[in-house]
Amino acid sequence: MHGYQLIEQEVQIVLVGSFNPAIFHPVWFQSKGLMTEQEVAAAELEVCHSDVTRFVAEWFQVEVIHARFTARTKHTGRLEDLRDFVASTFKILAETPVDAIGINKKSVFRCPDTKSWHALGDTLAPKDIWHEIFPESHVGMNRLELRTGRTDGLPGMYNTGVFAITGEDGVAKDHVGFSQNAHVEIKEAIKEEKVESLYDFLMSCFDAEVEFADKVFTHVLERV
Repeated sequence: MHGYQLIEQEVQIVLVGSFNPAIFHPVWFQSKGLMTEQEVAAAELEVCHSDVTRFVAEWFQVEVIHARFTARTKHTGRLEDLRDFVASTFKILAETPVDAIGINKKSVFRCPDTKSWHALGDTLAPKDIWHEIFPESHVGMNRLELRTGRTDGLPGMYNTGVFAITGEDGVAKDHVGFSQNAHVEIKEAIKEEKVESLYDFLMSCFDAEVEFADKVFTHVLERV
């Protein structure tokens, strides 16, 4: 990828539906065999009540509000564990209304130099049209987002983003971020008998969605 260095990754599984945040306490996960006693003891529980639950475990984080369940990890060696954790949770909670699922990947790359950083923005967002109206101003890409359809027959879409990284001082770094949301209307997919269940979808499609996000990011960087 012409010297682009991967420095950070995160994968999220996000469910949209109707949830009772208060039940998602680490001790509940332990009672269902989804977390060990040691993991529960080490977990940092930030909040757990009827409106929101949020905790940080050794290798993953969970946040639940009424309309959304999110589990995420930056430990790329634990992606299958994240998949199994969420799939098993909602196999147990099979009656919980879940309308949609997103398998999300975020990656941050260090560019080989400032020239390459600008070249990426120039390739994805040509500046000529903007210089016509802002002739005296610097024009730079801050964030680009695309929405594309799925080709596997499942109801949903891909939302892909490329964005500049800035420091706390607001000054741009020679870093670029990529994000991809693989969105599926899982309730509709089950109704149409395209997948058997949320559990079935996660176990059969999670790995491929993460790999596809990596393929998209790599393709873009190779074209610069």
